[in-house]
Amino acid sequence: MPRKKLAKNAARITRKVSAAKRREFDEVIELVENEIRPKPVSAARVALAKLRNARQQRGLTLEQLAKATGMTKTNLSRLETGSENVTVKTLERYAEGLGAKLQISIIETTEPKPRK
Repeated sequence: MPRKKLAKNAARITRKVSAAKRREFDEVIELVENEIRPKPVSAARVALAKLRNARQQRGLTLEQLAKATGMTKTNLSRLETGSENVTVKTLERYAEGLGAKLQISIIETTEPKPRK
């Protein structure tokens, strides 16, 4: 199916919103956010975010990391952008590709929560 081309002089249509309308929008957004419970952040997501940050700080591309880990660039991209189902082995490979070591720790909190 061919893609439609936009006219050369096509422009994005924007409009200014009044302060009253902006407040109304903000109230609706707040109501919706209060109704929807935030999704708990998984330990895997936190670990992947830290690994991605470390990769970016080292100035490595996904392609360079793929060569270092033996993983595909596509899989690394999927990991960084939303995979919840990741193994410790995969996290270790990612860390090793960065020249780092994965460390998992358990921190004591107040008291254990009873299971329902």
